[in-house]
Amino acid sequence: MKRYEENKNKIVEEIGKIIPYMQIHGQWSIDVMQNGDDFYIIDMALAQDSALKECVPHHLLKEKKEDWIPVIETKKGK
Repeated sequence: MKRYEENKNKIVEEIGKIIPYMQIHGQWSIDVMQNGDDFYIIDMALAQDSALKECVPHHLLKEKKEDWIPVIETKKGK
């Protein structure tokens, strides 16, 4: 817990810098692993699908409909 407390603000700040470039929307759970002085994003999921979603107060968890199925256009007449 000591390492967590020492680094959590740094992680929030650094992830905040890259989120705008990730083209994701909605509420996300991001898992970060620390190895020595290095940090790695090791998993991401919509917050509603997170393994630890029960740790988030229900009124703060916002469900988002996934729409990841691609639309395949076909040529007419074939």
